[in-house]
Amino acid sequence: MYFVAHRHWKDLLGPYGCTPELRRFAERAISIRNAVSHQRFDFTLYERKLETLAKLAVCIQEQDVANVIRAFTGVQITLVVATSADTWLKIKEEGNERFNENQWTEAMVLYTRALQLNQQEAVLYANRALCEIRLHKYDLARQDAEDALELEPKQIKYYLVLSEALLGLNLQKEAEAVCVEGLKLDPREPTLLMRQRDCNAIAVMEYYAKNNPRPTKPDESLEQLLENMHHQQVNPPAQVEIADISDPITFLAAQKIMIDAHKLYQSGRPGIEAHVVELCSKAAAMNSAEGHQNMSVFYAEGYGGLLRDFARSKQHCEAAASQKPFCRVGGPKGLIQPNVGVIEAENSLGVTYRDGAGVDIDLVKATHYFRKSAEHGCPEGQNNFATALKTGSGVKKNNVSARAWYAKAAEQGIAEAEENYADVLTLGIGGLTDMTQALIFYRRAADQGQPDAFRKLQELERNTGKPEALFRNTDDPNLLFLHGSNYTRGEGNFPQDYERAEQCYRKAAESGQHANAELALAQLLLQHFKRNSEGFPFMRRAAEKGHSLAQFYLGKLYAFGHGCERNEDAARRWLKRASIQGLKKVVIGESTNIDDSELMDIQPDEIIKRGKNVFEHEKSMNLSMTNMSLEERVERYAEHTRPAHVPTFLAKRLWSDALEKVENGVLAEGLALFRQAYATFNPLPSLPIFGKAAQLRLTLDSQDSDALFASATTEQRSNSESLRFLQHCVELHPLAADFQHLLACTYMYALEYTKAEQAVKRALELKFTPDWLYTQVSAIKQRHDRRMQVNAMKIRVRSHATDESKHIIAGYQRFLDLNPSDHRKAPLAHYILATLHLFRKEHEEARRHVKLAQMADAPEQRLPCHEPIEENHPLKLILGSLITPLTAPMVMTLDLTATQLCANCGKSKPPSKCVCRKISYCDKTCQKEHWKFHKMDAEHSKKDSK
Repeated sequence: MYFVAHRHWKDLLGPYGCTPELRRFAERAISIRNAVSHQRFDFTLYERKLETLAKLAVCIQEQDVANVIRAFTGVQITLVVATSADTWLKIKEEGNERFNENQWTEAMVLYTRALQLNQQEAVLYANRALCEIRLHKYDLARQDAEDALELEPKQIKYYLVLSEALLGLNLQKEAEAVCVEGLKLDPREPTLLMRQRDCNAIAVMEYYAKNNPRPTKPDESLEQLLENMHHQQVNPPAQVEIADISDPITFLAAQKIMIDAHKLYQSGRPGIEAHVVELCSKAAAMNSAEGHQNMSVFYAEGYGGLLRDFARSKQHCEAAASQKPFCRVGGPKGLIQPNVGVIEAENSLGVTYRDGAGVDIDLVKATHYFRKSAEHGCPEGQNNFATALKTGSGVKKNNVSARAWYAKAAEQGIAEAEENYADVLTLGIGGLTDMTQALIFYRRAADQGQPDAFRKLQELERNTGKPEALFRNTDDPNLLFLHGSNYTRGEGNFPQDYERAEQCYRKAAESGQHANAELALAQLLLQHFKRNSEGFPFMRRAAEKGHSLAQFYLGKLYAFGHGCERNEDAARRWLKRASIQGLKKVVIGESTNIDDSELMDIQPDEIIKRGKNVFEHEKSMNLSMTNMSLEERVERYAEHTRPAHVPTFLAKRLWSDALEKVENGVLAEGLALFRQAYATFNPLPSLPIFGKAAQLRLTLDSQDSDALFASATTEQRSNSESLRFLQHCVELHPLAADFQHLLACTYMYALEYTKAEQAVKRALELKFTPDWLYTQVSAIKQRHDRRMQVNAMKIRVRSHATDESKHIIAGYQRFLDLNPSDHRKAPLAHYILATLHLFRKEHEEARRHVKLAQMADAPEQRLPCHEPIEENHPLKLILGSLITPLTAPMVMTLDLTATQLCANCGKSKPPSKCVCRKISYCDKTCQKEHWKFHKMDAEHSKKDSK
């Protein structure tokens, strides 16, 4: 088996071709060897894996190996579609009969026999997947559903099957993404709509369950806990909230059943889930509120073999919440005690309507139930009601009341409430700030494992100057992850120490439930220590947990063969999974700090193609990949194949040296290197550490040129603040060309094009930099366009047929002539030139520049660090509609009434029109910005005069 899966994998895309069957079988065969030899034996799983290997052997023309595998299964397997449909159709119909009789295993076997005769029928894979779902073999069901969709991607029923299998694997994000894809085929498909809503609700529920640990008292016995629960002293409630028990025998019997259920559940014995469900179901049948509430939770979570069913969960929840919150046994003078399960059910109903779990979201109803639960003493209800009051969700906003309810919930030991109460104390919401109390409640929440509480406690202690009180030796995964981040960045009074960061991340990852720790550990091993084969498994573990960012990275590792064998199919699968989860922007930076990394769009084919180019170049040159990060491999490839762009890599090295200097406290040299790197190549990552270093330098020397430059390029400011700051920099350093250019760019953002033109002209006089020519000609063009008042409904040729338009064309052409062809602005410059020539009726020149723009934006020409022009870019859309196809005769009428554009931003199909009916806008904001120009338009003036 290893012979088939491993030795021939590298040859699959070679002499044997690559059919869809071959791609599926080979991809799965890679992981079979360890699965068959080490997993707990499962006959169905074993047969399925042998089936895959036999098919793969036939595909790669290893008939002898296929025969050996068949000897283990006794199954004759072929990849040829049966010439007669009667045989497999008959078996399929027999399988359908068994399925309708709930004989899942028999039906699955029959569908497998039909597939042995015909592997091209998607319905057979889908039917077998349905059987596997009923048998809780969700991983196999996922594979079959994916096979069905690969054969028939337009069949919406297969999206239903795949999403159900993914839900069985607790991959809610991926299931939701599959629902979204299916709804593109039929936006009204009811099951997919409800499943999409429920996936989101499950994710929210799991987040709250994970991030809201309940207080525990391990020294108390179960009997003591139950005694306290049933005999706690309560404030005398109103009579309308007390239910007199008319049948005490049934009531006490139900209580005993629930006590037995609690004991059984807390025993932790294996296989007790179904029995716990049975006991709670009996109590619910006796109308026990506690029984109903537990059954509601079981159906919501799919506990004890129950399928997730939000409708039945809601029914049980409503049955519990409809009862009185207190009960009295023994007549008017009997003992009043809480009716356990009522206030919890009230809070659960609030959560149901807040998150849309089986119902449409209704914040008013949610807040109504939260309020009832809070007033009856449920701490979770008090916390949720406080949040509704604080945010104004379904109720009028009231910070004072929110703070009071948070305090009540926090005093009862709810970790989330403790953190929320500490938040309002820190920010002074609903009252005065109280840092001392905030520290106490943050610490309580952190002690219970509340993830964000660790970070907030650390930040508050640092800001208040209190000594650090977090324990560094801990087994809590969330705290270990935070410590690992601190050691990686050198924050929170932690020294920068990558070895200790690795220890913390590894210990957190060992819990098996912390995907972020696994991702961070993988990044540290791959990027810093460059132990690639060691980092790859942790990346895969995080990806298999549904972490979309880890899925992207894993796909990239497969594409480049980094830490693993190169596998294009696996790369494409993982990149696609990351993409369909809605991850349109992902991290590609070298830092393990996700927040500080750069972003780019996912383009699987381009990533795979780039990985292939790098891998084949290294193989042809016999280059080693040992002790190299993925980024270093890409840089080496670019240096070897495109030596004309050494400045790109020189800038990155300068930037790395600058970062090292700043981290070591050599601020002056570090900031000078940062400025050199910025001048050599732009853009580069602007980490906050450079801004902090600049502030420290400016406290020593307020006129330090390098510090001012770093501050200008790294710190976030509004346009007006940036203008004032850069004007101040120019006053201090009038001969610094880069300050003049930064000022020009800021003027461009502020729409002050004349001032921008003057500033960039001065910058070019001080230091001629070809890159700045784009800023200069763009300022001229924008000023020209504003002055000529281009009408978006009827573009007038004369507006670009002036002498100045010739000057603008010459300016863009000069920029292109003096800069490399892969300059990041080259594609856009060509598109602008195409537009200018088009409106001058110079169609051949327009066509030529569109072709040049497409070539400059192609992956073969564009540098890896540059993003492609977005598909919905206005210029790209306009030119695509006007010059398609490029080989067709150019017949142009420049009355573009059909191509409506916003007069301000240029977006297509704006919904609103000016009162003159001549031009259109996206919204009132665009109309307001454009009004100072349009009010001077003669056409608009004519309308006013009428």
